[in-house]
Order: sequence, then C-alpha cells, then structure tokens
Amino acid sequence: MRPVEERGRQGAQHAREGETGENRVVHHGERGRRVVDTGELRGKRRGNGANEAIAAAAILLPRETELAPAWKPARAGMERPRHALAGRPDTEGEIERRVREAWARGATEVCMQGGIHPSYTGAKYLDICRAVKSAAPAIHIHAFSPLEVHQGAATLGVPVESFLRSLQATGLGTLPGTAAEILDDEVRAVLCPDKIRTSQWLEVMRQAHRSGLRSTATIMFGHVDRYEHWARHLLRIRQLQEETGGFTEFVPLPFVHMEAPIYLKGRSRRGPTFREAVLMHAIARLALHPLITNVQTSWVKMGRDGVQTCLRSGANDLGGTLMDETITRSAGASHGQEMTPVEMERIIRSLGRVPRQRDTLYRAVPQERYRASFGAMRGSRRRAVAAHH
Repeated sequence: MRPVEERGRQGAQHAREGETGENRVVHHGERGRRVVDTGELRGKRRGNGANEAIAAAAILLPRETELAPAWKPARAGMERPRHALAGRPDTEGEIERRVREAWARGATEVCMQGGIHPSYTGAKYLDICRAVKSAAPAIHIHAFSPLEVHQGAATLGVPVESFLRSLQATGLGTLPGTAAEILDDEVRAVLCPDKIRTSQWLEVMRQAHRSGLRSTATIMFGHVDRYEHWARHLLRIRQLQEETGGFTEFVPLPFVHMEAPIYLKGRSRRGPTFREAVLMHAIARLALHPLITNVQTSWVKMGRDGVQTCLRSGANDLGGTLMDETITRSAGASHGQEMTPVEMERIIRSLGRVPRQRDTLYRAVPQERYRASFGAMRGSRRRAVAAHH
C-alpha cells in the first residue's frame, strides 16, 4: 500500500494564524490520566454539546494488563514503544484506590481501555466495573473499546448484545470509540491485522447504541492510509450515526510515528502533516454535521498552538489535562505531560470564547466537581476541555 504523500508543514509548532470566533462557548472539564502497563483507567469529565458545557475528566488509572502502554492498543503493533512498560497487572484493590483518588480530585468519569490481556475473559471486565463502583458509586465508567467488548463476549461464549447488558448491569456508562484506527479493511490488513474488522467494530457500536450505551468515535490517521480511506471512515461513522444517534463526539488522533514499530520498519509515513491534521478536524465538522456536533482536538497530539488552530477550524472540544502522561510520550511525542485547567481556560478565552466544564454526556458538571477539579494539585489528573462553535 502506498502511503499518502506528505503535504504542508510538519508539526503542530508551525500552526498558522486563523480567524477567531467571537463569543463562542467553550466547555472545559477535567481528565486525569496515569498509565501503568497497557490498560488504563482514565477519569474524565466532559461537557455539553453545542452551546453546552464541556467536560473534564480526572485520573487515568491503569487497568490490569501486561501489554505495552501505547497510544493505541498494543496488539495492533503500530504504536508500541520500544521502551514499553510491561509488568505486574494492578490488583482490583489498586484500581479502587486510584478511583477514590480520582474522585477526590474532581473526576466525574473513569475511562478504562487497553490491549487484550491474554488471560482476560469477559468476567474480568465485569469485575473491574464492580471495583470502580465500589470505590466511587457516583463516578461514570467510560470503558472498553469495541475490540475489548468483542473479545470479552467471545471468551464467555455469549452474544455481544448480552455481554453489553451485563456490563451495564455492573456500572458501565459509555464506550470509548478506540480501536477504530481507520475503518477500512484495506488499511487494517496492513496496520492492525490481528484486530477486529471494520464491520465488527461498527456492529459492536451498533449493539451498544441500541442497548442505550453512547460512545465516542475516533480516527487514527497518517500512517499507511490515503485520503480515500479517511473519507470512507468519516462516511461510515456518519452512516452509523444516522442509524443510531449514539456517538457523542468525534476525536481525530494524528499518528505518532517516532517509536512506532511499523514506522521504524519503514512501512509507514511520519504521521500526517500539520495541514492534514487541521483539515481532518475541519472536514469532520463538515462531513458529520449536523449528526455529530462535537469534534475534539488534543493538545498532546497537536500541541498548544495546534489546538488553537483546530479550535478555529471546526473543533469545539479540547482534551485534556494530563497526569503522568505516558502513552503519547512513549510513542515519541514531546508536547508535555500536563495542562492545567487554568491554562486550558486561558487558551479558550484567547479565542474569544467562554470555557465551561461538561460531563461525559455533555451536561454541565455540578459546581462541587468543578471546584474540586481546580483545587487539585498540578500533575494529578487530566481534564477535557471543549470549545463550542
């Protein structure tokens, strides 16, 4: 497969100036992240949809797994760093401790996702949900990619729909739209041949939405893909949203190449150009409108200047502050480990917009959570911020 030809300037540090919106609402929240091993529990808060508040998330907590922590699940083999962290999986007691810490620091959500641990069955995912709810009954669980849901159901010998109902019964609130990479099997055959196929990813999401579980949607782009693959991905997300209405937001994730094995083997490009990354946010806004009203940009991937450009170019969600961020840095990125909510609000206000925190489902967060997120110590959690267009 011929990689996409690079165009435009490389790197978010070359962000161009753009038009700033006037009196736009920017939602901000808190998302704390800490990564150990491959899986992770991430506490986060998200904000409302259009004209509503944005969310913050709190602490990203490691889930039990011995696979390498990577930007994408390590089984795909493309984002695993050479200095991967592999070690003893955390106990459920450790998960409970970190969830309690996340709640104390202002989290409204804990996110758990990762690669497939060879000894895990679906029962393990259920136990993890119970552990989280035991530690913080009011926290929202945003967990388990379609890859993990598919694998969990298969290990228990039950339909995906049945397994999703079991997860809901133990506290699962929403699903992350990760493990999507590029929803085109031509790309997946090269990039992640051991992951689920496009149709399987879409079917897990379809079943989740029908069961009342909402989810995010992502794209990880700029490796062995071409523009037509990006277009197919966007159209498939749009088509499923037309059918179910279950996606809360769309999150472009530029490929971080520096430590990616597929790049080190000379089989991929160096990630998207800055121009392409900005255009992905802009085109997503156009292609998904009015079905998905929230487009998130990540300063860890794009840099501080980059997210400002993206917020001028279609994005309305800014994610997020980080605690001991490992995934993207281990893949070779260097934009930093943390951004405080104060700084995130400053970025939003510099664009003439009003920052607001949101929860996972884009509702305004309680004032108690908002105050707790600002009162927590620097370096202890991750916040998600959104800017409304």
